[in-house]
Order: sequence, then C-alpha cells, then structure tokens
Amino acid sequence: MKVLLFFLLVLWSVPVMPEAAPCDARSAVLKAMERLSPNNARLWLDMESADGRGRVQMRSMELEAEQEAGFRRLQIELTAPEALKGVRITARSENGDLPVAEVFMPATGRVQKMRIEQGSISLMGSELPVGTWFQEASTSLVYIDEGRTEWEGVKVRRIRVVHGSDLGWAYFYLREADGSLLYLERYNKEDKPTATAAFEAYPLANDAEERLWPAQIRLKNLSSGEQTLLVIRKGLWPIKS
Repeated sequence: MKVLLFFLLVLWSVPVMPEAAPCDARSAVLKAMERLSPNNARLWLDMESADGRGRVQMRSMELEAEQEAGFRRLQIELTAPEALKGVRITARSENGDLPVAEVFMPATGRVQKMRIEQGSISLMGSELPVGTWFQEASTSLVYIDEGRTEWEGVKVRRIRVVHGSDLGWAYFYLREADGSLLYLERYNKEDKPTATAAFEAYPLANDAEERLWPAQIRLKNLSSGEQTLLVIRKGLWPIKS
C-alpha cells in the first residue's frame, strides 16, 4: 500500500505549471502530471498488490483531495476488505507547513494525530514515507527533450528528467496526441532501473485543461519485485470544498 499512497500524494504535490511555451520539456512533463493529479477531485480506486514472494493483497478505497489558498487536504478511506473498512487517513497542510496527519481506526474508535517530520508512519505493517508528500517539485530538476519515438506502437515524446543532486533520473513517455503520460521509467544514480509505471486505457482528451485519468496504472518496483495494479473505477472533478 505504501507505493500507491506515495505515488498518489506525489502527484498531488506537483505545483501549478508556470506559463511557458507549449514545446518546453519541463512544461510538458508538469502538465501531464498536473492532469493526473487528484487535486480538488474524488477518486474511487481498487488496488491489487503482490510482493516479491507472490503474496497478494486487495484493497478498495475512496480518495478525496483539495487545495485552495495555501491549504491542502487529502483523505483516503478504505472500503474493502471488511477487516479494514473505515480506516481513514487524513493529512492537512497550511501555507507550506509540515502536514498534520490523522489516522482513524474504527476498531478502537480512536484518532491518532501527528505532525509529519522526515520520518514515516507505520500503519498496518506498511511504512508510509509521507515526509516528502507535501514538498514542491524540486528546482534542481533538469528536463531534456529526446525527441519523438514509439512506445508499444504509440507515437510518443520522450523526455529525460535528471535530478541535479545526483539522486537519479527518469524517462517520461508522453503521448503525442494529447500529451498524456503513458509510461515512466526511473533509474538510480548508477543508471540501474529501479521502478516503472504504465498508465493504461486513457480516454482521449477534448480539453487541454481537463483532468485525464487512465483506467488503470501498473507499478513495478524492480528492486523488491513488488507489483501494484491500481484501477480507477470512477473520478469526479472538480469537487466543492
């Protein structure tokens, strides 16, 4: 579950894209991520995860996120399996402060509140690395447009994003038709692949400003062998506060 939550919250933390030329590589990547973001939206999700030993876990959840005038809130509530139904994680942040998280466990009826530092929260056996979820996109990233190519028969634009602090790099494959993110490959500083994400069954966008969620996302941790399939059953955007 940690991979899914970290991934969703990273998407949520992508800042609003500044004005730039449409062909700019940085703008293209940030726009694709912004359109995937669950900000000011509600999503109904199913998740199937398998560890390196083949053990499978199933989860269903509802995610709701909002952002307005320096205030951010994200809430994830599990709806299945029955043993975890009603577990709710809510995180809030104001004016860029470290977020405050509340974890509600229906079995005890108690709410645990904590300010998130640079550590992590242990919940249901999973380490949730929430310390970086609310950080803005790094200014040390370098965006390199490597031109047009094909990925699984689809014409795409490949952009390499390199972290200036020697923390590795990633390839973003954006569909030429509408700029949506189709595939992501991440590498460490030794140029070894560490993770992939495939975004499948997108609709074609009619409006460049609308949210664009794929029907499912496949995540792979190449180091641990963990795999996650995320199915987006329904999405609602925008939502009112």
